[in-house]
Amino acid sequence: MIKNLLTLLWVLSAFNIYSFEPDLPIGSQIDFQLNDSWSWAYRKIDSDEIYSTERYTVTEVSTVQLKKYVTFHMETSYNGGPFKLHHKFKVEISQCRRAHIYKNNKFNFLIRLFPYRNGKFEKPIFSKALAFEEKFNCNGNIYQDHFKYRTEFKTVIAQDGKSYETFRQHNILKPKTQINGYYDLTSGILIQKTFNEGSPEAYVSELL
Repeated sequence: MIKNLLTLLWVLSAFNIYSFEPDLPIGSQIDFQLNDSWSWAYRKIDSDEIYSTERYTVTEVSTVQLKKYVTFHMETSYNGGPFKLHHKFKVEISQCRRAHIYKNNKFNFLIRLFPYRNGKFEKPIFSKALAFEEKFNCNGNIYQDHFKYRTEFKTVIAQDGKSYETFRQHNILKPKTQINGYYDLTSGILIQKTFNEGSPEAYVSELL
């Protein structure tokens, strides 16, 4: 009886996740493929000089019991130097879709994060999914007159001079949240994000 009930709950949960159709693009809709790569440049808000570049590369894609897992390598280059690997993480992609299927509540999810030290990956730790959510949108709702979020739209000029139509989910209750960037209105990939907004220490990351 209990086993049957748990099975039913699992089926209903899966149905809710996969039947949810977001109004805005989310990371779960991206067809991640081996060797896909994105880079973001970092600069001070009052300068065009890039002081570091962060790169994500897809190094593994697998499916286990109908769940798709994607592994990313995270590398950073400072002042135009070589990229250095420092972490990898593994995410179960449908969790991004599940995160905001209800407008008023977020389902937080975890990733497996592997630090890279002394030429090898260490044992994984379970970490909040910031490394994924910051770069790939997981909130596909449009909010108007909502108590927590306000959806904002903006045209952004990226580092390469290309113009992007973007959106962000401004958290009214937590304006300093880490997930506050502008995502591409077509793909849901991060285009621009300002850290420490309004502060003299503010800096910006932008898609290359």
